[in-house]
Amino acid sequence: MSVARRLWSLRHERPLLVVVTVATVLATVLWPLADAVLRPTGLIHVSDYGFNDFGVYSGTVDAWLDGEPIYVQNEDGGYHGSFLYPPFVLPLFYPFSLLGFEAGPVLFGVLSLFLLWVGVEGIAESFGASLSVPERIVLLFALFGFHPAFWDFKWAQVSTLLTAILCFAFLASERGERLNASEDGAGTRSAVLSGVLTTLGATVKLFYLTAGAHLLRDGRRFAGAVASGVVLLAGSVLVFGVEAHRGYLDVLTWGKGWGTSQLPPAGWQTAYFRPFFLVDQFVESLGITVPNVWIIGATVLGILAVIALALAARDAPAAAHPTFA
Repeated sequence: MSVARRLWSLRHERPLLVVVTVATVLATVLWPLADAVLRPTGLIHVSDYGFNDFGVYSGTVDAWLDGEPIYVQNEDGGYHGSFLYPPFVLPLFYPFSLLGFEAGPVLFGVLSLFLLWVGVEGIAESFGASLSVPERIVLLFALFGFHPAFWDFKWAQVSTLLTAILCFAFLASERGERLNASEDGAGTRSAVLSGVLTTLGATVKLFYLTAGAHLLRDGRRFAGAVASGVVLLAGSVLVFGVEAHRGYLDVLTWGKGWGTSQLPPAGWQTAYFRPFFLVDQFVESLGITVPNVWIIGATVLGILAVIALALAARDAPAAAHPTFA
């Protein structure tokens, strides 16, 4: 049964689910159109298709090929607006940089979106969903209109591609679980591949490393992740040299803010992470001043709650899926 037919069959049993699902799909599919309408009005801030990050990628590729440093500090000692990823990522951008600033980022964005589409479709089918051709087309447009992916496309960022890689890591993990009973080693190969893909998807942006939690549930996946990480690091040092990696460590140190004053949680930028932004604004609208420490306390309690739930469910037969998620 297709997803649409299955959803329609639930209209009497779970009407709220049907309404919310349809509204969500419509919102994501139509968001690029709303974005195009709102951009010239100036009513809200709507980013242009500037492909800002691609300019950084291509410029860093040129610096690498010319033998220049790939991590360059600004006058203030920081790295704002410069290349912030590990050195081994640069070869990925090389072929796109050859296409120029217009075709390069567009092709990179289209490829990233296509891979994410294939990955999400595969995950849906792994859970028993059967997508018809129209549903697959709707899924493609919904993924493009999903704001984080849409923002990624506008800025030519890598998060969509990394998410696609993690989708394939999940699919490899699922295949490994299904083939565990086979005697030809297919299950082991799939599990190892899942670990390799997890390393590739989680080491470009280090806060993605939490995606590796599922590795602890399977020694083969863990071995694949560690082995590929060692090979990746060794190859990166061999190609780019030790000095480039020291520069990357400086970038991480700067990004962490070691040795500098820490912004209060209420001042964290919404573009990155500000989980209690709406709550904080609502409290302020009531004229109530609450110390920033409450946000830290709420964050800690939330983390502890997630840990407690994970520990409580760690032995459940179906715990592998939420652990990966």
